Amino acid sequence: MKKLIAGIIVAGIFIYLTLRGVDFGQVGASLADVSFPYLFLALFQFILISICRSLRWGVILRFLVHIPQLRLFPLFSVGLMAVVVLPARLGELVRPYALRSKVDVPYMPVLGTILVERLLDITVILAILGAVVLEPQSPPWLVRSGYGALVALGLLLGGITILHYQTDRVLRLVHWVASRISVRLGDLMVRAIRNLEGGLHIISSPWSLLLALAMSALVWGLSASAIYTLFRFQGLELPAIAAFTVLVITVAGISLPTAPGMIGNFHYASVLALSLYSVPKEAAFAFSMVYYLSGIGLIILLGLFSLPYVNIRFGNLMGELATWTGKRN
Repeated sequence: MKKLIAGIIVAGIFIYLTLRGVDFGQVGASLADVSFPYLFLALFQFILISICRSLRWGVILRFLVHIPQLRLFPLFSVGLMAVVVLPARLGELVRPYALRSKVDVPYMPVLGTILVERLLDITVILAILGAVVLEPQSPPWLVRSGYGALVALGLLLGGITILHYQTDRVLRLVHWVASRISVRLGDLMVRAIRNLEGGLHIISSPWSLLLALAMSALVWGLSASAIYTLFRFQGLELPAIAAFTVLVITVAGISLPTAPGMIGNFHYASVLALSLYSVPKEAAFAFSMVYYLSGIGLIILLGLFSLPYVNIRFGNLMGELATWTGKRN
């Protein structure tokens, strides 16, 4: 509940900052002369992004279970929709639950595969950020954020690698530290980490790991391409690097506490990114709405279409998730 409240407060601040001083008459005017073929092309690219994400998850998952894409894609789509519509990134917990409803596989190792996905995404995003910060328009705060994220990624990758290859030693250390507080807490953390580590086996397969990394690069390359296509839809004459700037700053924005639907964070980040290229606020706000409705809207639609297959009643999803996560793996 505290995270939900924090997300709503942050979203409210960002909505205020986004709408402050906006002339809505000019917002409509900025969309008066659009080119719909570009919109259809962007929508096609967003669909390809979801397909590539699902294929990548299949590559990571195959060390736990093999499941055909025709069965996996609906599960992935529901999980991705949950990430968008649920607060505080709770949607990340839904995808393992959805997979568990169809395949007999432990919950925590599947959650470990999603951790691998996030690490791959962060790696590619940092590579993109490295190109963005070389731009003269890049503000100092973005450069500092890039260095901080690089250090954090290095520590996280190092920790994951040590956990995978020195599991018993890490678990003994964790148990010793946690047991200073409570023996029960130490046992719980050891069990959780051991189960989570079961999803990291792709680390032992360099070729599979490289394939997943290449697919991650494709996902984010398509994302930047879709953003650039939406520039063309709206008639914004911007360089290709601007699409990567919008991508990086938007990802950073939605990584903060956010309200359901990522409303506020997403829009302000898009407007902020375009302001670096002197795009009028009205045109930037119009773009943020188009970007949101086409990108986020498509994710929600794919998830809704997939819900009947997954057989999860979305209204009771949190209750079902709480019931499952309360059980032992």
